[in-house]
Amino acid sequence: MSPHCGQRVTEPKAKSGVITSSWNRWAMAGASAGLVALIVVVTVGSLVTSNAARRSALAIRVASAYGHAAAAIAAEESLERKYRLQPGPDPRAGHAAAEASLDHSMHQVAVLGGSPDRNLAKVVLREHAAYVAASALLFRSVDRHDPVAVTNAIDVRTVDPVFGAMEGQVYNAAAKHEAMALRAGASVSEIGRFVLLIDLVTLLAAIGLVAGGAVVVTRYQRDLHLESEQNRHQALHDPLTDLPNRALFQDRTGVALRAAARVSATVAVLLLDLNRFKEVNDTLGHQYGDYLLLQVADRLRGCLRDSDSVARLGGDEFAILLPISGWEEALAATQRVDAALHNPFSMHDITLDVDASIGIALAEPGDDVETLLRHADVAMYEAKAAHHTFARYEASRDDNDVSRLVLLGDLRRGIAAGELTLHYQPKISTRTGAMTSVEALVRWQHPTLGLLPPDEFIPLAENTAIIHSLTTEVLHLALSQARKWADTGRPTPVAVNISTRSLLDPRFPAHVQDLLDAHGVAPSLLCLELTETAVMADHDLALTVLRSLDSMGVSLSIDDFGTGYSSMAYLKTLPVKELKIDRTFVMGMANDPDSAVIVRSAVDLGHNLGMTVVAEGVEDSTTRSDLNDMGCDLVQGYQICRPIPAKELERWIETYLVINSSRSPIVHSHEKVSGNGQAGEAPGAG
Repeated sequence: MSPHCGQRVTEPKAKSGVITSSWNRWAMAGASAGLVALIVVVTVGSLVTSNAARRSALAIRVASAYGHAAAAIAAEESLERKYRLQPGPDPRAGHAAAEASLDHSMHQVAVLGGSPDRNLAKVVLREHAAYVAASALLFRSVDRHDPVAVTNAIDVRTVDPVFGAMEGQVYNAAAKHEAMALRAGASVSEIGRFVLLIDLVTLLAAIGLVAGGAVVVTRYQRDLHLESEQNRHQALHDPLTDLPNRALFQDRTGVALRAAARVSATVAVLLLDLNRFKEVNDTLGHQYGDYLLLQVADRLRGCLRDSDSVARLGGDEFAILLPISGWEEALAATQRVDAALHNPFSMHDITLDVDASIGIALAEPGDDVETLLRHADVAMYEAKAAHHTFARYEASRDDNDVSRLVLLGDLRRGIAAGELTLHYQPKISTRTGAMTSVEALVRWQHPTLGLLPPDEFIPLAENTAIIHSLTTEVLHLALSQARKWADTGRPTPVAVNISTRSLLDPRFPAHVQDLLDAHGVAPSLLCLELTETAVMADHDLALTVLRSLDSMGVSLSIDDFGTGYSSMAYLKTLPVKELKIDRTFVMGMANDPDSAVIVRSAVDLGHNLGMTVVAEGVEDSTTRSDLNDMGCDLVQGYQICRPIPAKELERWIETYLVINSSRSPIVHSHEKVSGNGQAGEAPGAG
């Protein structure tokens, strides 16, 4: 109708002098009809577009609320894990803030969303209340220094089930609503273009009557289109820094992974977390924190290539996507980022020095976006824990690797099933040649993997509560064997290498006493070895535990001496009776004069402090002779005897007695129980 009416409007204007009264009425009627039609089209189109824009805006707000809820859940999980490793007020306060953020976000969902969203919000809020109560119980368990097994039980039986259900619901809803928001934004754009086309056709048909209205309508449609684009931009960008957000970063990473796979290249993801950012917010206020984030974002943009992509994932966490050819390019980009953050930040009237922890993950064949981001996250936390600027993801150090988790489960079962066994390596006096004691070394007879050396399972156990049950099992096996030897009239001292967790557990001395009493072994037949590094983790607490053990009559030994960083002031305060020189120095004596000097100095230092000095790693007679000349008290190593089971050791002793019949076979000394004979490792680490 509109084109036809447009002709009628134009023709009367062109022939106004000859139009009859009747034609004029028809023309007026046609013009009026055309105007009405135009108004109807414009009105309907505007209403449709406005409705779509409102739905899009509402969808974005609901998606944003779900996104904040998902971020709060991720923060709760991260801070819960951090609190278990490093209890303190900061992660506890952060966890409380995340709890409040999740509650606020779900209330927003209930207000803004539809009936399904309100029902989901009720369910999540109820589950979250249960999770908060469960996590509070877990935190109290950590604060009470309950055994890690107790804490893990709370986690597995109480916290994880509620958290897993809540996490799945919120993440699924967040993904669904984010997709809905993107579709709504795209729909607004399509509707706007369609309505604009109809309006233009109508305007062309009635150009003479509605020229002015067409300008207004066109401008209005353009504004709506711009609003749609802005809504779409907001859905994919961080509102503070205008950097891509997590959703857009994940999309770009997926595209980059597919492109790299086609050309046999790779990509890297850097995950960057500002250190002590919370202090800026707490001390100076969120205005300064936001200003700092803006400056960090600008510097990151400035130090990257056009092909790179930087995003803000939330809080003080940024991610960088690097299309690269290898590790060297990733390292160079990391160094550029570190250099960009090195200069002080000018914050209005003050200057701040800010550094960051950076995790680097290079994509491996088959990696998806989530896997790559998780690897970068693991590396970032490793860098933060080690106080390094950056760390590269290594699967061998990833406690979250599926195969490692399976092995941990097998180890827990294997300890309960009695699959651990000990091998023993004797220590020999350099002065008399007599065997003074043994070192017990743990092995794991895995039902399918065979006999496993300790370096395949001890590092896993040290980072979990399993280390406590592993320590108990090694002590049980060593003390049982010590009891058997004592019953045969040949009391032989043994030694157990204890982990940092045991050394920092105030209940450990009482646990050791219970084991000694249960096996009827004199404390003098047990020596516990510890590393300098373990002592320095918390010197005051470690000293308290060591003094309790010393008062019981248990011998104490410093293992791996020379590789730690303890000062002489701390070393002389420790109630230790034995000092073991690290095997790397002993094995290098023959070819490295510096190693020989270090060994001689360690021997002199140990004697000056009133300690027995032991040299590990003796593999040839020349080294043994040199150690004797230096005055080293005891030696052990392959030159004397390899680690062997108890029965074989007893046969070795009989042979050794025949060869050294004039010497006393056993003299009480200090020993350790480890798993592979490697000094400074967890129980049974030799």
